[in-house]
Amino acid sequence: LNEISLRDLIASVGTLDIQGEGDAVMGRDSTYLRAELSIHDCPVQQSLHSYGTGILPELINLKTNARADLTAMVDGWYIPAKQSLPQLIAELVIPETTIRYEGFEHSGKIATDIEATTDQYGKLAIDVQQLQGELAGLRLQASGFAEDVLSSDPLIGIDLSAKASLD
Repeated sequence: LNEISLRDLIASVGTLDIQGEGDAVMGRDSTYLRAELSIHDCPVQQSLHSYGTGILPELINLKTNARADLTAMVDGWYIPAKQSLPQLIAELVIPETTIRYEGFEHSGKIATDIEATTDQYGKLAIDVQQLQGELAGLRLQASGFAEDVLSSDPLIGIDLSAKASLD
């Protein structure tokens, strides 16, 4: 068996400060992987302006003091003969923060906590534990899930509530 271990990885890629560690044990017919990666206190506005405006140029007008935490972990065996993959778990958290869009007179608030997982067959599931927004007297709160997201027939469930103040 061949083993590779990586500890105390610290890397800066543009606006992202990445930390991580991991292990790989490679056998003849399979590889065991365990790795963790995290990005803490990431400035959302700066990241969107750096990476998102090429896809959606209107993001340049988005202003927020949001800070995001992203963690990801992979753990399990990669076995090509069985088409088996290690499990992946990733979570994105943005605590409640202010947001505004240039040219729109109102500012608002957003918050989210989203988890994505894969199983040994690569089936992707997304669990939206919290998604909330408030803008111009309208408050939305949502949670939900999507299972087997990449299939032709994913299962989706949404719980949404809305409140409006007409003041």
